[in-house]
Amino acid sequence: EAPTSRVLEAAACLSAGVGEKRLLKDFGENTLDAADRLRHIGLRELAAECAKLEGKHVPSVFGDGSATIQASFTTLSLPTILEGTMQRTMLDAYEAVPIVAMDLCRVGSVKDFREVSRVRLLGAGRWEKVAQDGELKSGKLSEQTFKNQAETRGILITLTRQDLINDDLGAFLDLPRQIGMDGAATIDDEFFRLLLSNPSNFFHANNSNFLSGADTAFGVDSLSLARATFQKIKVGPGPEAKD
Repeated sequence: EAPTSRVLEAAACLSAGVGEKRLLKDFGENTLDAADRLRHIGLRELAAECAKLEGKHVPSVFGDGSATIQASFTTLSLPTILEGTMQRTMLDAYEAVPIVAMDLCRVGSVKDFREVSRVRLLGAGRWEKVAQDGELKSGKLSEQTFKNQAETRGILITLTRQDLINDDLGAFLDLPRQIGMDGAATIDDEFFRLLLSNPSNFFHANNSNFLSGADTAFGVDSLSLARATFQKIKVGPGPEAKD
């Protein structure tokens, strides 16, 4: 029985080394089982199977590749399968790279590319000991407002005649794999570039997040002071943080 486009896509993903846990979720157990016998499929075979799938004639021998390439490049199956395989390869590579910015930021959504305002609420203070009369002190909330704007980034990947003749799916997918890792690294690059540019004078004494003077010379005491200052910002007004 000829493989379906879903089976071929799953087989290409297996050949590319995409994690089976992701593939099981995307394709299901039956499709993945059917794709297992094709898990080492190459670009030539993939191109030929896509052409056959759409009723196009391909020679039984690849030869110089002209007939197979011409037939497969006119199909809808081949670009669709390669796109899905590349996306999963990129996502696997992207998720394998730890992103520091994600531990320091919150991800938000926007409806369009217009500039938006984000409001950050600051903490209400630490819990304090209740007096004998049972009186509780009121917490205090404050806020900070920041501007943000979404933008689109991307890159184009092209399957060439040379790629098909070389018949190395792994080598072809090295590019989206690298793009996935670069995408993760770009987030950190952009985050720290923005942070170090001190937008809107974010690091300033008025925001209680900037220290200057002799006490800030690098050392144990200055780091303890910086840590205590940072903890006050995180929890808002209240008793001074203890080391």
